Amino acid sequence: PLPVLRPDPQTGELVVRFRLTRPADVDILLLNRRRIAEARRRKPNLPPGQYTERFQTGQLPAGNYLLVVKAGKEILKKYRVVKK
Repeated sequence: PLPVLRPDPQTGELVVRFRLTRPADVDILLLNRRRIAEARRRKPNLPPGQYTERFQTGQLPAGNYLLVVKAGKEILKKYRVVKK
């Protein structure tokens, strides 16, 4: 099972943390049940280090989503996002 993230119920903010061990172009995708991107972030040429990204999810309907963090072609993290 995937780790679960939940947006803050008051603000709708979803916080995602990840770490890079080498420089990479990072893509963060929030996909709905049909695997269509509801939100997408591209962070080109990030140096190694710890990162935090924030998404506003207030406009999204309640449900389950998949959040994928990719460095180049490699998947760094996958989360199940549960929005109430």
